[in-house]
Amino acid sequence: MRVNVGPIRRQRGASLPIQERVDSPERFLDEVEFAPGATIDVRGQVTNTGKGFLAEGTIRTELQFQCARCLKPVRWPLAVSFCERFRAEDDGHKPVSPFAAAEDDEEEADEVHSFSGDELDLAPAVREQILVAVPMKAVCTDDCRGICPTCGADLSDGPCSCSEPAVDIRLAPLAEWLRAQEEHNGGAS
Repeated sequence: MRVNVGPIRRQRGASLPIQERVDSPERFLDEVEFAPGATIDVRGQVTNTGKGFLAEGTIRTELQFQCARCLKPVRWPLAVSFCERFRAEDDGHKPVSPFAAAEDDEEEADEVHSFSGDELDLAPAVREQILVAVPMKAVCTDDCRGICPTCGADLSDGPCSCSEPAVDIRLAPLAEWLRAQEEHNGGAS
């Protein structure tokens, strides 16, 4: 995923469009599961800032997960924006001061990628943005009730046929105490 910035290298303020597509995303990034037939589409622009290049745009793809509650497959569309800074290494075009990041008062303390020649490699930044956007626990719906720990029935479809929910052995004494309290309060009325 490389962008040739040669045409705008000496034109401060000039921009080039970014239009990249990865048809086999599982080869590009194997840490996540992509939905069948998914692609990674990267759209945006790269701009010569005079001190380097600014690449910004949007990454779109579709991931596939298993619901953390009911284990059903979930297709999850992902759209995430990116904004990455690039500076040329000392390759004869324009030397970069080791204090350049400190000199840029208007820039935030974001990571600045270095490059040589006329090509910016966007692949590491795209991979990072996708990985950061992946949810810790994906669920099919916010109100998914999960599965019964005893029989495995999907509780979102309705109550299961289990007579009483299984109590964690560590909480069994608490359940007995609650039952005793209910009997004691019920007998006092």
